Amino acid sequence: MVAESVLKRGIQPHHYFIARTIMSFCEEGILKYAIVRSAMYRVGKGLREAYGGPSDPVKAIEFLNGLLGFTGRLEVIREGAVVKVTVDRATCKMCPRIIGGTELTEPLCPLPGLLSGYLGANLKGSSFQRDWQTCVINLNLESLQNSAEA
Repeated sequence: MVAESVLKRGIQPHHYFIARTIMSFCEEGILKYAIVRSAMYRVGKGLREAYGGPSDPVKAIEFLNGLLGFTGRLEVIREGAVVKVTVDRATCKMCPRIIGGTELTEPLCPLPGLLSGYLGANLKGSSFQRDWQTCVINLNLESLQNSAEA
C-alpha cells in the first residue's frame, strides 16, 4: 500500500523522509500536533531566510511549493488578513497520514506551521481542515500587518 502510494504520487525521498519521520515520532508516542506546528514554523522561517521569496503572500506560497514540491495542485487566495491555501490531497507529498499509511488520532500535517513560518504569519491564528479531497489551511497575516504599521 505504502509503496503504491509513493509511486503513484511521485514522492521524492525527501518528502518521504519528512512524512515518515513525523509518523515515526508519533508512533513512538513523543510527538503531538502542537510540536509539529511549532517546529515546522521554525523550519518555514529558516527556509525564508535561506531561500528568500516574493513579498506577496500568495506568490510566496506558490514559490515555496515550487521550491519544495509539497503538492501537485494547490489554490492560494488572499481574503483580507487571511491567506487560504487549499491542497489537493491526491497530490500532497508530505502527508504523514497518507504516506505513512497509518490512521492518526490527531492531525500531524506539517504545512500549517511550515507555511505560517515562511510567511511570518500568526501561528495561533492559523487553522487546518481536512475532508476527503482537500486540506484547507487558513493563515492569519494579522501579525504581518501589525509589524508593517509599527
